[in-house]
Amino acid sequence: MISNMKGREHNQSPVDRFAAFVVLAVAVVLSLFALRNNDIWWLMAVGRRIVETKAFITQDPFAFTMSGSAWSPQAWLSGLIFYAVYQAWSVAGLIVLRAVLVVGMVVLTLRTIRTTGVTWPAAAPLVLLMLLTAYTRFIVRAHLFEYVFIALLLGFLLKAHERSGRSFYVIPVVLQVLWVNIHPSFLLGPVLTGLFFLGEFLSERMMTERRTIAPLHRHNYRRVVVLLALLVGACFLNPNPAMVLTQPFNAEQRELMSRFTLEWKSPFDPALVGAVFHPYYELLLAIATVVVLASLRNFSLAPVLLIAATAFMSVQSHRFRVEFALVSVPMICVLLARAPVVARIREQVAGAGRWLLPGAGAALTVFFAVLAVKGAEVSISRVDRYPDQTLHFLVDHNIAHRAFHPIGFGSFMVWELYGERQTFIDGRNPSVAVYRDFLTAQRSEEGMRLIAKKYQIDAFVLPPIETSDTGMKNIHTALSSDSTWALVRLDSRAATYLSRSAVDSLWLTDHEFVEYHPLTIADRRLDEPSLDRVIAELTRATQRVPDYFELWMHLVSARQTRGDLTGAIDAMGRARRLRPDDPVLLGMFAKLALESGNAGAAVEAYQAMTNRYPDDAVSWHQLGLAYEGAGRDEEATRAHMTAIDVDPNSQAAWQGAFRTQIRRRALDEAFQLARRLTEHAPESYLGFYYQAQLQMRFENKREAIRLAETALRKNSKAPAVHMMLAKLYLEEGRFVEALVRVESVLEIIPDNARAQRLQRELRQHLGR
Repeated sequence: MISNMKGREHNQSPVDRFAAFVVLAVAVVLSLFALRNNDIWWLMAVGRRIVETKAFITQDPFAFTMSGSAWSPQAWLSGLIFYAVYQAWSVAGLIVLRAVLVVGMVVLTLRTIRTTGVTWPAAAPLVLLMLLTAYTRFIVRAHLFEYVFIALLLGFLLKAHERSGRSFYVIPVVLQVLWVNIHPSFLLGPVLTGLFFLGEFLSERMMTERRTIAPLHRHNYRRVVVLLALLVGACFLNPNPAMVLTQPFNAEQRELMSRFTLEWKSPFDPALVGAVFHPYYELLLAIATVVVLASLRNFSLAPVLLIAATAFMSVQSHRFRVEFALVSVPMICVLLARAPVVARIREQVAGAGRWLLPGAGAALTVFFAVLAVKGAEVSISRVDRYPDQTLHFLVDHNIAHRAFHPIGFGSFMVWELYGERQTFIDGRNPSVAVYRDFLTAQRSEEGMRLIAKKYQIDAFVLPPIETSDTGMKNIHTALSSDSTWALVRLDSRAATYLSRSAVDSLWLTDHEFVEYHPLTIADRRLDEPSLDRVIAELTRATQRVPDYFELWMHLVSARQTRGDLTGAIDAMGRARRLRPDDPVLLGMFAKLALESGNAGAAVEAYQAMTNRYPDDAVSWHQLGLAYEGAGRDEEATRAHMTAIDVDPNSQAAWQGAFRTQIRRRALDEAFQLARRLTEHAPESYLGFYYQAQLQMRFENKREAIRLAETALRKNSKAPAVHMMLAKLYLEEGRFVEALVRVESVLEIIPDNARAQRLQRELRQHLGR
């Protein structure tokens, strides 16, 4: 599996092609998912503004909290690219572009590995491990281009010794010019290049006769120095060098990234213990360490320096785990190709190795491929987390000119409403002062009022309660108890509060939620007029925003409280259309339909429940009750009997089956059922009680009394058995015993009217 590969680069075996195909297929699958990041929107807004103004941006044009402050987009060229792609092919184009960049990165990595002497079947598991470590960072942002640049640069470095004349300079310098205008990580270009050639230079100087340290190749270090100078000079080839070069390193940006930004935290930070890149990152780190140690007898410093440097970066900040993975996998292959340990292993399995090692590589490839694809979400068209309808509502009604909102909403607003609204905060690395104020507003009611006054906020556009984090819920709570703010719009993506002083009172009359608030409605005790107003507000809201599930469910609850079961079941039906596959909602709908007397809807719902959960006895029993409500006793009996078969211990199912058989006058079947229950649960009173009922129908009073007395010994707290015996004793003229049974019923159910009436009659008869 590991060889010098000379003469074989174009002679690929079927196993080689299989490994490459699997890796590339996994790369495609892992890169086709819906847009999830916020930065894509402001990046495209940057591209659009540059196109429209035909000028580079030097002052913040997007946020009213930082209006006019110095700011230049370091990733301006990527913004132009994303904007052009979006204009041509919309969201699908951006997702396909991501897939092209990821696949390009993988293709370049495979080509680089091919030059190291390691075949693709041997390297495929490592490349897949690289993808598992990196794929959660495959969001549509400028760093996707950076990944391609790193893969391209590594390929150049390992083949640099073969280049002569200008070809030695062209690729890295052009790459660096693009890099400095596409992503702020451009300093990695000269750093990685410098580390590689430093390692080669030191290896050459430290070489001994035993060759324990040796360079990968011989180099002309004069031209290396020229190349590094050109790379550093290329960093100044951007529209605003002073700001682009210094902006990432100013004190505010460092504090913002190190203190507040999750992606700049260590992978071992407690906040990231559940991140999906664990344990793949640790596994790759361990493999790199083992390979370096195994290569100590014959290695070059260049790959070791690159692995060590990027590993150190990744430990400091988990966002650099991708750079570590991209660099370490080819460098691991370089070390493996030269490691004496690997050579000895190849000698030991010389005969079997022809198929053993390729087979092992193929097996590992399939294993990691399955792991990678298992959690993948393939989509090329979905964007579903941004409040587009709410933002257009604000513009249409000319409200909320200085709104407070989350960072993600701000990024989308920069794209969607630039020219109409400026943002409070967004994803463009704002000032620490603004970010602190953003956090202050989320901590307390006093903080919310302080920030609203400081920035003259006239609106709050927040995520809905059910998707809000703790900070945003704190703002919801503060606003709900502050009479100067009015809740005017709700949908599945945003809740909008307006300052009463900023809008016309007549407009508020038509739009404000006066009685209803999603945060407090469950805890309020509403009188009848208030409840009517809540229903009216919710009805109006569902007409305006018919696709918001939570509004429909609150309307269901309000109508139930009002006693309007027909209206409640209609609202529940609308909610079901929004979530047709929700089993909990289906069960709630079925129960409500049964309670409301809508037997047909209840039957349909419980049939769906039993189809989905055929082993759920409760659903079968409830289906039986629904059939009973529809007057379909034969089908009700079958449903109850199925519930018994599923769970023989369900007393409700036994009762339902016996009840429907009696109603159908299927007395023989009812008697068999009662006997079956007695045999199944001899300690239960029900079987004896049912048999007693049947004996009464057969006019066999003595046997009925015997069975009822047996049932009473099984359960002395069963009022139905006491009443049965009272009736039987009364018919037999055993008045004293009948009175004792009636009084037992009243001890259990003191307000039982039938027992009270019978007690009076028996006492009069006995002269008591």
